[in-house]
Amino acid sequence: MINKPVGAASAMLFHSGRGNQEAILGEGKHWTSLDYVPCRRLVANQLYSGCALLAHNLGRDLQIAVTSLAQQIAGDR
Repeated sequence: MINKPVGAASAMLFHSGRGNQEAILGEGKHWTSLDYVPCRRLVANQLYSGCALLAHNLGRDLQIAVTSLAQQIAGDR
């Protein structure tokens, strides 16, 4: 249920988008250990979280690039 004066189709799209966003955040928490606090210092924890997010995003980008390259090669055969 939402507080927007929209139709049923728009409400479904809104909820679908919100679910996708929550899935992305959940994946980030799981794979980058965002729920783990390694240090007692704020800056150290920020640095740890930033490095973990960058590493995760780099891995996902490489995964997407390799998958699309493999699909292009398989499509030419």
